[in-house]
This record gives sequence, structure tokens and C-alpha cells, in this order.
Amino acid sequence: MRKTIFGFASLAVMLGAAPAWVGAMGPDAATPDEVVSKVHEAAKYLHDKGQAGFPDFNNNANWVWKDSYVFVFSCRDNKMIAHPLRPDLVGKPILQMEDDKGNLLFKKALRSR
Repeated sequence: MRKTIFGFASLAVMLGAAPAWVGAMGPDAATPDEVVSKVHEAAKYLHDKGQAGFPDFNNNANWVWKDSYVFVFSCRDNKMIAHPLRPDLVGKPILQMEDDKGNLLFKKALRSR
């Protein structure tokens, strides 16, 4: 049981929302309350399912809504565990990923948490 809790604690369930990163809000944009609710739902889902729940975040409509989506990565291993829109990222290190301007995407996101 302790190993499962430790393993879960080393994961990050995060939200991806391109318009939110640039501050755009439209009628199809997820609200902050919706985002928090969906991330809590994802954390509970993984708590209940354990590692068997990881594949469910790939190409699953439940984790993609409005302009947002939930993805899962391992903080300990620096690798993407599941991503509904970018399956090519699964298994790859992500902390070194940069945007088109050379900014580290995930390191910056983690610092703001």
C-alpha cells in the first residue's frame, strides 16, 4: 500500500489548455472551477485504478473537454505517462521540452505550482 501511495505522489496530473497559456478566454474555454474539478477527478481516478488507469488517459474523451485536456507524467522519471492529444510524447522526457521561443514548457509550469 505504501509503495502505491509513494508511486502516485511522484506523478503529476496536469491540465493542458493552449488558449489558457496565452490568456485567451472564449465561450468554449474551460473555467477555473471546471479545471480544478477535472484534475481532482483525474487524481481520484488514478488513486482508485492505480497504474492500470494510465492508458485510459490516452485518446479518452473523458479527459478532453472544451479547450482543455488532462495528461499524466512522472516527476521522478521525467517522462510522459499518458497524453490524450500527443501519444508521440508518451515515454519521453519532458522537462527539457521547449516552445518555439526556447522557453522550457514543463519546468516553467511546475515552478508555478
